[in-house]
Amino acid sequence: MNNLLERQYRNRQIIPLVVYLLMACLLLSSCEPLRKKFTRQKKGEKAETELAPILEPIDYPKSSYSVPKDYKYHYSLWKVWHGDLLTALQENESQKRQLDILDQMVAQLEEMKKLMVEEKQKGVVQIIASLQRIRNDLAQPTPFRNTFVIKKNVETIDRQIRKDYNFEMIEKSLLH
Repeated sequence: MNNLLERQYRNRQIIPLVVYLLMACLLLSSCEPLRKKFTRQKKGEKAETELAPILEPIDYPKSSYSVPKDYKYHYSLWKVWHGDLLTALQENESQKRQLDILDQMVAQLEEMKKLMVEEKQKGVVQIIASLQRIRNDLAQPTPFRNTFVIKKNVETIDRQIRKDYNFEMIEKSLLH
């Protein structure tokens, strides 16, 4: 019992000694005062001292706009969307997908129309109206629409566009 009391007495003396030694180490470890050592420094001071690099602007060449090139681009996109629509009709894909494809076809025809003279635009307006009628047919519920007639109408419009509005036929009627 005596031994236990001696240990407790030594521990009571050692703990404050260790605390004082730790405080002394902290105070003597650098030349900064303890208060300044643990104060948070502002980030703005570093940013002010650093220099920002000066970048030289890069002159990019201006893109050349070409009406024939743009017309070919929209015509080729129209052909792709047309093929997708026929595939969607044959495979009986969702109504939403078919309507989206048809909308893309109309958008490409609208872009093509902007690049033509007014005389040729009238024919495209009629084709767009035909596509809108097909869109109304596709918007009907599946049991009430005739997919065969819709396919035939799409193919008729395709033949008309390929015959009258391919690049070789329309090249002279494009805006300059």
